[in-house]
Amino acid sequence: MKNNILNTIYWILILFVVLVAIIPAISAFNLKLPFSLYSVETGSMEPVIKPGDLIFVKEEERYQVGDIISFTDQRGGGITTITHRIASINEDGTFMTKGDANSGVDADSVRSEDIVGKYFFRIPLLGYIISFVKTPLGFLILIAIPAIIIAYEEFRKIVKHVSSKKENYQK
Repeated sequence: MKNNILNTIYWILILFVVLVAIIPAISAFNLKLPFSLYSVETGSMEPVIKPGDLIFVKEEERYQVGDIISFTDQRGGGITTITHRIASINEDGTFMTKGDANSGVDADSVRSEDIVGKYFFRIPLLGYIISFVKTPLGFLILIAIPAIIIAYEEFRKIVKHVSSKKENYQK
């Protein structure tokens, strides 16, 4: 019974390490998937999307008023991804966006080439874990330490197996 519980915990740990390692890798290496992943950091889209959510965004051919889109913003010296709702479409084809929790529309329009895609799914709170894993401490706690434990357990199993084979051979 104790072995079954430990074995279950062991496989849950392996699954957790793999999942927590894969999701940041997808976003960090810009793998060519049919969707993009983003960790939400602000409450501008509450109550639909909350801080800490991991959102999935897919590129579309056309966008319309009411769509929730993610787009890149290059103001302030860096590239930031923002997720807001399309409030209106200007005559020049650019989009005016607004966070659902914000009082007014965003000051700057969004060009279609800056749109990453349309929001279609979220996993609550997983964004916090992904953001934490991207820090050195988070990587150590959630990836490195469990990976070392798994490697140690596998090594221990190999040593035990080799020892039993050696004993059987000597008999």
